[in-house]
Amino acid sequence: MPTRQQAAREFMKNWSTDNKGREDADRQTFWNDLLQRVYGIDNYYDYITYEKDVQVKADGKVTALRMDGYIPSTKSI
Repeated sequence: MPTRQQAAREFMKNWSTDNKGREDADRQTFWNDLLQRVYGIDNYYDYITYEKDVQVKADGKVTALRMDGYIPSTKSI
């Protein structure tokens, strides 16, 4: 079983050389592959929500944004 570092290197190699990286078309595939291959999360479909509407406060203003991917347990992405 590869280490996380080895898995990350393989992931980067795969995504940089296989003509991938079309943001709109590959967004979910990219995140699913990252979560599964690098972080070992097999049930990634229960872990991440795509195209989530969020409210962001900056400089005293609240703005509505759409996040490509949202992982509730990390409150990030």
